[in-house]
Amino acid sequence: MKDLKVKKLTEDNFKAYGVILSTDYLEQNGGDSNFGWWENLAVFEGIGRVSINVLKAKEREMIVDKLEYHNETEEAVIPLGGKDQIIVVAKAGALIEDEIEAFYLEGTKGVVLNKGVRHFIPYPIKGDVDNIIIFKDQTGANDLIFEELKNKYTFIQE
Repeated sequence: MKDLKVKKLTEDNFKAYGVILSTDYLEQNGGDSNFGWWENLAVFEGIGRVSINVLKAKEREMIVDKLEYHNETEEAVIPLGGKDQIIVVAKAGALIEDEIEAFYLEGTKGVVLNKGVRHFIPYPIKGDVDNIIIFKDQTGANDLIFEELKNKYTFIQE
């Protein structure tokens, strides 16, 4: 078993994997006294129909032994209910297990993963967490590639 340090999610340390869906880092594009507006936090390109899904990430043993990825679509992971999770990612391209990273995903933020970025079902910190998942329609049927890892990983705090 190998340890995987869980890092605080920041715009800088996550940019190789995608973007963070949060207003913490950005200026408003518009709004008035009734609302704030942040436009184009992330853009899905060339995917046609989009599917909006709900994934219940179940509290479970914190062990990573496989990852998944999609070649044809970005993927948004947006937690509901304000519950924190851990997300595991590895860069697109050839898998280098020593470069797998883990991040705390606060329940008030989401992420959009770039095409080809390896990831897995988020690991809830406490209790099950419903997540909105957005990607190209039929991704689960046509563009879901799993990879078994040579090692098993468990999380430690950074």
